[in-house]
Amino acid sequence: MFGLLELLGISYRPALADLPDQKGWRIRPDADYGPLNTFARGRIDLGKIRRNWEDILRVVASIYTGTVRAYDVVTMLQRDGHPTALGEAIAAYGRIFKSLHILAYIDVDESYRRDVKGIRNLQEGRVGSQKRWPSLKRHVLGLSFGTSR
Repeated sequence: MFGLLELLGISYRPALADLPDQKGWRIRPDADYGPLNTFARGRIDLGKIRRNWEDILRVVASIYTGTVRAYDVVTMLQRDGHPTALGEAIAAYGRIFKSLHILAYIDVDESYRRDVKGIRNLQEGRVGSQKRWPSLKRHVLGLSFGTSR
């Protein structure tokens, strides 16, 4: 998801469950990240991204123009529950941005974490207001079980 959304210009900042268990990704396996070495234990295959780059851009353009629904693309990127080569390439590209998201989230500056929590609260507020809407409508309009007062 991170890769597709980044290419579509959408800022994806999900709240992360089990933050200590999240895996970071690195491009160079021999790079020394000091205290982050245990975090950056995955490896991003840039060759896989390069080989599929034109197809990745076609998929993104198809979603952007509305030629294909994002749901259909996500379905297309898997076969029998396993990612296709294109799906693996998009996932590898997305791991770059997922790692950056995690690093920004755990950074000392709390503004990014506040933004993520604010987005989550906004989403939860929308869900809550949708659940409350029928009772609010009855209260405001004075409706009770299909009859007006």
